[in-house]
Amino acid sequence: MDTDQTRRLFLGQAGASLGLLWLSSLTPELLAQAHAHAQSAQTSGAKPYRFFTAQQAAHLCLHFFNRARRDQHDHRRGAGNH
Repeated sequence: MDTDQTRRLFLGQAGASLGLLWLSSLTPELLAQAHAHAQSAQTSGAKPYRFFTAQQAAHLCLHFFNRARRDQHDHRRGAGNH
């Protein structure tokens, strides 16, 4: 087990944990609101939700993959070493 942990890594993990804890506390309420909104949209005759086409989804997936790779590369370089 790697116990050599930097302060930046520790703070990042702590922040992510707190963020997930906060998000998990909101999730039931958000799901209930989304369900109520979908029910009201269905009864009011509003336009249905639009989804991505296969080509749009592939483009978006590629964009996020490239973004994640670039972010990992930036983190490996370290702060101030641009």
